[in-house]
Amino acid sequence: MRVVAGIDAGATRTRAVLVSEEGVFIGRGMADRACYGADSMGAIKNSLKQALAGAMDNAILQVTTIDSIFVGIAGVVTEQDQGAVAKLVRDFPFVNKECVSIDHDIRIAHAGGLAGDEGIVVIAGTGSSCYGRDKTGMKWQAGGWQFLLDDIGSAYWISIEGMKAMVQAYDGRGRKTSLSAMLCDTLDLTTVPDIIRRLHVDGLFRSKCSMSKAEIASVAPAVLEEAACGDEVAHQIVVRGVKGLVDMVRAVAENLEIRRDDLLVTSAGGLLSGSDLMYKEFCKALSRVLPGAKLVKPRLEPVFGASLLALDMIGVSPDEKIVKSLTELLVENQ
Repeated sequence: MRVVAGIDAGATRTRAVLVSEEGVFIGRGMADRACYGADSMGAIKNSLKQALAGAMDNAILQVTTIDSIFVGIAGVVTEQDQGAVAKLVRDFPFVNKECVSIDHDIRIAHAGGLAGDEGIVVIAGTGSSCYGRDKTGMKWQAGGWQFLLDDIGSAYWISIEGMKAMVQAYDGRGRKTSLSAMLCDTLDLTTVPDIIRRLHVDGLFRSKCSMSKAEIASVAPAVLEEAACGDEVAHQIVVRGVKGLVDMVRAVAENLEIRRDDLLVTSAGGLLSGSDLMYKEFCKALSRVLPGAKLVKPRLEPVFGASLLALDMIGVSPDEKIVKSLTELLVENQ
């Protein structure tokens, strides 16, 4: 029996799953984050290997060889990036070195969310991006340019916009907002000017260094809470962020020329699933821009999307039976 592995390596954690060629779930493992360009190659290798080893250790049957592996990893963009990570994975003694594939984590989010169907996935988590594929395999991506250039609608972007609103209100340049008190509490600031030290010196956890992207992104729930409670400044941040996400979906749909009357759109990342307000605003904006689009819940997690792609690598085209089997597994574990 052949066994494949799927890995979802991101800015928060690394997860791995093992699946048989019949689509039977065998085991899973977890490790620390692995983000290409942000973490050292040694750290990335350790996280990938640890997650895989954990899945093998926890497997329901003995696994000595992984026949194919697909890794979705944040930060991978070019073929050079893919080759660098593939070289790390091929060093693992239990991996078939001829069947290793690496891509951006948005690829596995699409594969899992739509289970092989044509359509678009929008990621709104720490960062933001959007990716689509049509029935012929044509693909297009919008966003994903990282926080210095874009990342609109992401947790990082929402947090930064919330902090901007707070300091501008303090100056008298912006409207008064309940974000001021909420963010002072969230960031443990005595006064608004203390934000300079928090951002650039002490960090959120008094780490004696500037706040990381992940620490900044963790402020987003406070902004979303104030928006849900009726603060107009916070609400407008959500509206602008949602518009940016929908603009990405529109751009992908137009470039792929996907029919709009039956377009499937799914999501990944915690923002749209974790905030009722953001989800509702996204649905409203999407219906205005792409009236025929249908927002659907992801069928499978990204890590299982990676396993579907790994199955395809050994000539097993994942059918509805396999997808249903993995979907039922997730329902049982909820």
